[in-house]
Amino acid sequence: MVGQKNGYATLVTDDVHARLDGFTSLAVVLGIVGVMLGFPLADPIIGLIISAAIIVLLWGTIRSIGWRLMDGSLMDGIEPDLVDRARHALENTRSHRRPTGPTSLGRAPPPRNCNLSR
Repeated sequence: MVGQKNGYATLVTDDVHARLDGFTSLAVVLGIVGVMLGFPLADPIIGLIISAAIIVLLWGTIRSIGWRLMDGSLMDGIEPDLVDRARHALENTRSHRRPTGPTSLGRAPPPRNCNLSR
């Protein structure tokens, strides 16, 4: 799967959803065929199987989302050299903050070399 190989959660989710839709459609057809062949319990049995598949999928999704929310996937595949370079850049960069507050709202100095007299 391309999504799993490259770490794209959206593609993985889309793939799992498409597979579950296909499985559900096939299970419904089997349930209909079972009922038509005279086995009336086929419909509730298929319903339970589909429910179990959805619960398993839901559990996997909860674990995956929880892993991402807890930043579990951030350090997978990040090179330590890249982290060190980013840390060095952040530590050696001066901050250029603009003043905030009521005095800075709507008051910008005029541009340099600007003749304001007419």
